Amino acid sequence: MKKECAKFPESKHTDCELNPDEKIMADYFESRGLIVERLCVGKPKKIEKEGTPDFRIVGKNLVCICEVKRPDSPTGDLSESDWKYVNRLEFEQWKEEAKKQNTNLTVTCEQLELANGKIDYPDNERNTGVLEEEKAKKIKKLLEESTVGNFPLAVTIYRSDPFSWTQEELQGFVNHLIDKLSLIGAGKISPDWNVNGDFHFIYGEYRKARADGRYIHNQIFVRLAEKGLKIEVLPNSDLGVNWESIEGKGVCRKAQKQIKDQLLYRESKPEKVIRLVVIFLEQNLLFEYFSNIDKLESEINRRVLSKFPEFSAVVFCENFDPRFSRPNFLVFHTENNNVPSFPKDIFDDGFSQQFPK
Repeated sequence: MKKECAKFPESKHTDCELNPDEKIMADYFESRGLIVERLCVGKPKKIEKEGTPDFRIVGKNLVCICEVKRPDSPTGDLSESDWKYVNRLEFEQWKEEAKKQNTNLTVTCEQLELANGKIDYPDNERNTGVLEEEKAKKIKKLLEESTVGNFPLAVTIYRSDPFSWTQEELQGFVNHLIDKLSLIGAGKISPDWNVNGDFHFIYGEYRKARADGRYIHNQIFVRLAEKGLKIEVLPNSDLGVNWESIEGKGVCRKAQKQIKDQLLYRESKPEKVIRLVVIFLEQNLLFEYFSNIDKLESEINRRVLSKFPEFSAVVFCENFDPRFSRPNFLVFHTENNNVPSFPKDIFDDGFSQQFPK
């Protein structure tokens, strides 16, 4: 792999080393017979105002600049705008289905109000994977510093609701759990908890109504430990793709600025340069769409390609272990004829999928 750093000996190049995601992409492009040049992150700011893309990739009749990103918070609950969009879309789909079946549309008053935007967004703070981790740390800290902090118990908490708790709700759950664990420490079990003798654990549920009518819901499993309290909080698995994070300044918007600067300052024929953005996500995060690929393609077009029309293509790769497998990519090509198209043969590897077909 070539490196641009030699052109800027006066600059520091500590940030020019490849991170694991960047190495995956460099290795992949080289395996496809392309010449990969690592662009210098440490070049003078007067040359690059917004930063530098990761690679310049050259092949037969091809010049491409590529930026590799990984969102800080890849999972999240629906944003307010998405929540309203889904409500309207769902209602239109019901209407279309009723029309196909030549029947009258039957909906509840609440469903009609949701579709018409007459019900407020149900949460003041939209939940994300990062917030889940922060709340998990708070729960562990409060329990470890409480009166049950030295009990020889291993406690696993499964989060079952998808929204972000208030501090009052979090403290209420912790207080509840301290009471339950205090009973166990005294050799007793709360009447609403159960014992599984075969697998030697005690389990219970925490369910409490919120002001908006939804429920906080956790499942708790308790086993004996050798010493001290051990807490594990497993986040809600129903949090989907955090599209706001992907669209935002840390991923697509940042890549947009980096690509723009590269084209403006460093490319002699910018109108012919392909612009590629690769986004790494957590494993199976896009799995919810696999039963409806058309929906995933529609989401990418609506959320990424239509908002960033200068991208030739956007590529998604979910985590994998390079020791046992090879990367599988989902490649979404723009239909914007005003930017150079990305050749489909590069990802025609027998494993990756490309859209449109």
